[in-house]
Amino acid sequence: VLEAVNNMLKAISASLLMEQVLAPNFNFKSKNGNEDPQNDSPTTIHIQGMREPSTSRVKNIVESDLTELKASVLQDADGLKLAIDELAKLLEGIDCDVIAGTESRGFIFGMPLAYLLHKPFVLVRKAGKLPCETVSKTYDLEYGTATIEIHKDAISKGQKVVLVDDLIATGGTMKAAAELVEELGGEVVKMIFLIELAGLEGRKVLEGYDVSSVVVYEGK
Repeated sequence: VLEAVNNMLKAISASLLMEQVLAPNFNFKSKNGNEDPQNDSPTTIHIQGMREPSTSRVKNIVESDLTELKASVLQDADGLKLAIDELAKLLEGIDCDVIAGTESRGFIFGMPLAYLLHKPFVLVRKAGKLPCETVSKTYDLEYGTATIEIHKDAISKGQKVVLVDDLIATGGTMKAAAELVEELGGEVVKMIFLIELAGLEGRKVLEGYDVSSVVVYEGK
């Protein structure tokens, strides 16, 4: 009983700290429509609304607010620890061999997870940034195309890979990263994100993959 009470208190503390540190200017709403996100899973916080940004919107993504949200995580010791801890919870029970992160904030959040789990870390980089022989994938953006690469020897056949990024929006980057892993014979067993813009429906692009996020913003 005491253990159950302690776990409940930890969950409440995590939810409160997530709200206070990650997004102090957001209105929170739970998956069930409750005003108190503590009634939901402590690893997923749903955000109902954002304040109007001080800078312009970019392709319907509230860039200024997202930048502030992620910066607040990195600049606050408790917030950074909580973000990594909550991402790690998303990997509980997941059998993996490799952690891979997409450029560049996927490196920030992916590397600590690789350290915690004692796994190797693979960089998924923009074209032309890696020194050795690579495989590449070009994918469509709303405003053009982009190309990402990983080293040809980064993933071995049969290895189970977790892909990490800070944000899931339209899902194009992570889909391309998954295809690179699969081209090398690896298996993507999980995709995790700190923030999800649910209104952009990136999960539809990633259909068939196991996708989880810590913070969910319901709008676009």
